[in-house]
Amino acid sequence: MSTVILRRDVLPETRRSLTHKFLIGTHEGYLTVGLFPDGRPGEIFLKMSKEGSTLSGLLQGFCRAFSLALQHGLSVRDAAERFRGMRFEPSGPTNNPRIPEASSILDYVARYLQLHFVPEEWVPEVGGGVPRGTIGGSASTPRGSAPPERPFASGAD
Repeated sequence: MSTVILRRDVLPETRRSLTHKFLIGTHEGYLTVGLFPDGRPGEIFLKMSKEGSTLSGLLQGFCRAFSLALQHGLSVRDAAERFRGMRFEPSGPTNNPRIPEASSILDYVARYLQLHFVPEEWVPEVGGGVPRGTIGGSASTPRGSAPPERPFASGAD
């Protein structure tokens, strides 16, 4: 029997982050992405306005699991691929022209993370055919190596 020891990359106490406001139908949400010093996402938080405790609790659990997976080495690309296309309410049109429709909150989050943290050549079309963003670093950067410096993108996406 072999023993597997997983190493967790811990985010620094003070870190850069970005917060993105979005709408899916009439449901307003905020996605916050905490970043490692090299620009890789290391944690996510979701807050939906006017949602009950059940949805809020489920989203909090999803964010914790997603964040731990990133900290234990799962790439954003692989993590986002698992949640892209999930279908449940709320769903519908968004206020983001780069992701015009979302089939769920998790679908929107996965596609947003792919747009901003996964190199374009590794992702199928995310939505709308609009050029992809340059927020943060590469999702596939091996541990211990820094991606090319890419400043936060400006704009409402």
